[in-house]
Amino acid sequence: MIGEEKVKNDYNTVGDDIKSYGFGHRQVQIFLIFTIMSMGYVIRTSMSVSVIAMTDTSNNSTFWEVYEWDKKTQDYILSSFFWGYMIMQIPAGQMTQKLGGKILLVCAMVANGLIFLALPIAIRMGGWKAAFVLRALQGLTQSCMMPSIHTLLGKWAPVNERSRLGNFVIAGGPFGTIIGMPLSGFLCQHYGWPVTFQLIGAMAITMGFIWFWFGSDSPAKHQKISNEEKLYIQTSLGQTSKPKILKTPWKSFATSVPFWALLCTHIGCNWSFVTLLLEIPSYMKMALGINMQQSGLYSAMPFIAMWLFGMFISVVADYLINQKIFTITTTRKFCNTIGTWGTGSGLIILSYIPTSNVIWCLTILTVSVGMSSACNVGLMMNHIDLAPNFAGVMMGITNSISNAIGVFAPISVGQILKDTSDPIQWRMVFFITVIINSAMNLVFLIFGSAEKQDWNEPELLEDVEFEERKLNENIKSEQLK
Repeated sequence: MIGEEKVKNDYNTVGDDIKSYGFGHRQVQIFLIFTIMSMGYVIRTSMSVSVIAMTDTSNNSTFWEVYEWDKKTQDYILSSFFWGYMIMQIPAGQMTQKLGGKILLVCAMVANGLIFLALPIAIRMGGWKAAFVLRALQGLTQSCMMPSIHTLLGKWAPVNERSRLGNFVIAGGPFGTIIGMPLSGFLCQHYGWPVTFQLIGAMAITMGFIWFWFGSDSPAKHQKISNEEKLYIQTSLGQTSKPKILKTPWKSFATSVPFWALLCTHIGCNWSFVTLLLEIPSYMKMALGINMQQSGLYSAMPFIAMWLFGMFISVVADYLINQKIFTITTTRKFCNTIGTWGTGSGLIILSYIPTSNVIWCLTILTVSVGMSSACNVGLMMNHIDLAPNFAGVMMGITNSISNAIGVFAPISVGQILKDTSDPIQWRMVFFITVIINSAMNLVFLIFGSAEKQDWNEPELLEDVEFEERKLNENIKSEQLK
């Protein structure tokens, strides 16, 4: 408590200098986290384009081997990432609490890069089963990314900048997709799918070392940050100069209604996102008849819209909060509803447009996926709203469960799509996605909240309980006398 008072007093002493503090080291750290997030999604999405080249029997190029994997096998390979991804989410959240996010992100990037370098040889030797195992290992190593990133955001993003800085980082996902899909399509078309894995693997390893040299776990651990900026960040977030390792309030998580509401909408959004992320290249090639190289470019268009709209909605969200037009809770629900029900409305319209009308299909798909980025300012920031001290642990829990359920999204698509060119079967895929996502957002609208929870500071609560017990013991002692 004394440390926190000192921070507040120092902040008041500096006064307007801190309140007007502009560009600083926090933006540099946010940019570095953004690059890690982007690289993670380049790795994640490149397979959905590469697998088309790996199974394109109509291509007689000598650049690469072609495998006769049916759609169900392809979807098993695509889903294998998420089988590994969901396993370590909760342990990773605990590890970030103790070790910080920096070292885990370094390990994740380097490991993913090495696995990608090994993929071409492994597939030649072991076929689709080798691809399944290695992609699952990539998911396993990437499972620490979101808990680590949310832990870092909880340390680096001041409250009045949270929507913008947080969304900028989360927008690394669609930005990485924008890069990954066209890049993969180009490399597969001109140099062969093995080169795709080799180049992206080398990029990931390089990114890991860059983050190792320039990244930092918190303002308190940063070597070059000014005292003014450090105080600005720490005061906004209620941090002390000496960060503590807090005891995770598991019971509070289990009994918190806002946390359960957050979990529900995370499940719905993840089901929708995984479906769109993995199936857009197939939809464009099989249903719309766009060739593979074009598929990589056109597949990125919805994620370009997602990135741009995410930038816009994050500024709007911060404006609504800072001008006190909406409360933080209302802003989170408003944005999340745009991201879920807005996207759902677009997919329903898309399912009734004839696939022969390629331009309209691409337009509606692009707008629909673009609106989904509003969830980045909704549910993704809600972890930090509820408990910035445990944002990484909470993200580990909700991301683990949502991916455990979301892993069945591509599998269900494989079961439904017996004829990948049939628009009726694609309509069924879209309708299932809309129903799940919309229902889960309704739970968030009714029960969700963005108020900081009392259990965000369990040590302080324990101190109060200790003092109360001590007082009661003194009273009883006096009564006995």
